[in-house]
Amino acid sequence: MNMVNFLSSLADAAHNVIYNFQITDAIDILVVAGIVYLILLLLKRTRSFFIVDGIVVLFVVYVLAQAFNLSLTKSLFQYIFTFFIVILVVIFQRELRSFFEWISVSIRNRSHRRKGVLLPDVHDVVSSVSEAVAYLAQHHIGALLVFPGLQPLGRFLEKGIDLEGKVSTPLLLSIFDASSPGHDGAVVIEGDRIIKFSVHLPLAEHSERLGNIGTRHRSALGLAERSDALVVVVSEERGVVSVARDGKLKALKDPADIVGVLMAFLNIEDNTKKKKVVWYAWITRHTGEKILALVVACVVWFMFSLQLGNVNKELSPLVEFRYLPKAYMVDQVLPQNITVDVSGRSSDVSTLSDGDLHVVVDASTMTEGWGKVIVSQDIIQHPSSVSVVRFSPRIITFHIQKTQ
Repeated sequence: MNMVNFLSSLADAAHNVIYNFQITDAIDILVVAGIVYLILLLLKRTRSFFIVDGIVVLFVVYVLAQAFNLSLTKSLFQYIFTFFIVILVVIFQRELRSFFEWISVSIRNRSHRRKGVLLPDVHDVVSSVSEAVAYLAQHHIGALLVFPGLQPLGRFLEKGIDLEGKVSTPLLLSIFDASSPGHDGAVVIEGDRIIKFSVHLPLAEHSERLGNIGTRHRSALGLAERSDALVVVVSEERGVVSVARDGKLKALKDPADIVGVLMAFLNIEDNTKKKKVVWYAWITRHTGEKILALVVACVVWFMFSLQLGNVNKELSPLVEFRYLPKAYMVDQVLPQNITVDVSGRSSDVSTLSDGDLHVVVDASTMTEGWGKVIVSQDIIQHPSSVSVVRFSPRIITFHIQKTQ
């Protein structure tokens, strides 16, 4: 019977929460879903889902401490929560910086990635690079080619020699020739220029899942984990062409496939494919994370609203006399404040203060001397999100005198 009563009360409370659903709640859910979505993307890009396990364990311990009133444990958690954000920022400083850079550049149009570069020049770049990659793969010559996205790469690149040479197949082949002193490094191609060669890239930190891969592939994956750049790598041992992007390394079945990869990355419209607009890509990418974030936000909102429900709060707003003729003034009010009990959802009531309520008396027809006014709900102005439950006193005494 107790369980039946509990379920009945829970159903009634849930019905009350849903019945009182407002547009502000929808906005609240969307904002929380956005925050959860960004957190999920951060965990995905940094491959730090192990943090979730630790947070879940701490949350369970905290709930148990609250349920059994473990004062020492609750006190300890208060200190942990105080420094928790600081600890996360310190531990994931680099990942957070890279993540927020990625968020910033993702909302900008990728069509501006190569400002000032004419479309025919970019096609020439793709043609030259694809010819060079095909030759390098056929002759088992190792190579690394970096195509920056919108994120700045300066803090990820080490050493390197400035070149500013126009991209061409002979130039690329000469750089990666085994007799060249800079053949072991990477070239950075921006627009139709090779701006640097013999560049050292950061090594991947999560390459164990790919097995035993060489230094070139670890370097390509390392930069792809930290930025939005595209990295093309040619294996010296197997002659296989691979591309690294968004923290993933993928081997191409045919070296000629590099043309399509570069065309897609440089956002060039192919004659056989319709160019996708930016908003469409935002909607279709990371669908699973978006659905999960929305579900989590709805659950959190529902639990928060269900737990708090409606609450009451006592306020003491001042009595205001409005529209009094200029020749008169109110010099005494008894009492100056009245006590008003309001009711509403905790999220609405908790932020209310005395100044949010107004007891307004129309004094336009009042004259000199003592007077009384009967207080009613009509003269108590309050936010529409709450309701007045009771108030006292019911009568206000005041005195008006002439100023002149």
